[in-house]
Amino acid sequence: MTLNPFKPFAEYLRPYRRRILVGLLFLAGAQLVSTGIPLVMEWAIDVAKSGYDAGQAGRADDMESAVQLVLEYSSAILGLAILQLLLSIGMRWALNSMARFVEYDIRKKSFDRLLLLSISYFHKTPTGDLMARATNDLNAIRMFLAFGIRMIVTAALAFPLSLGVMATIDWQLALYSLMPMPLLVIVMNRVAAKINV
Repeated sequence: MTLNPFKPFAEYLRPYRRRILVGLLFLAGAQLVSTGIPLVMEWAIDVAKSGYDAGQAGRADDMESAVQLVLEYSSAILGLAILQLLLSIGMRWALNSMARFVEYDIRKKSFDRLLLLSISYFHKTPTGDLMARATNDLNAIRMFLAFGIRMIVTAALAFPLSLGVMATIDWQLALYSLMPMPLLVIVMNRVAAKINV
């Protein structure tokens, strides 16, 4: 058994390396932008708090400049959210189209193989099995390739990026948030063992 779940599909993925690379670059960009949004939000909250304090102290000029900065940060957050949306759309287009092309290639190869088989093979093999392989199995492969690559890379990027942002905001709170992780791993392993029985 291999640790690389994509190895069985290597020959089918090879022609679409560029499309996969584009999708992964879009995905990495979307993850970077999504981790930048909380930082900008933190800056906006800090400025809003200083503006509120300035208003309480009667410093109208400081309060007006704080309001202006909050509006600029709000625009930046909106811009980052739109950029994240566009990058996510690009990533989905690249990876989903790659999965569709791979599904087509596998379907064509299996159909070409069926044309070469003898009549006795079709007498021995139930039609339902052939139909399941041609429809459900290929659909499952397409879904795995479209979402599998995305989920694996997203998980690999989201955790360190989120942890980095959390550490820059409050490193002690970031450490506290990691404390339940070993317990979570143990619980997930037990649940997975029960499911796979």
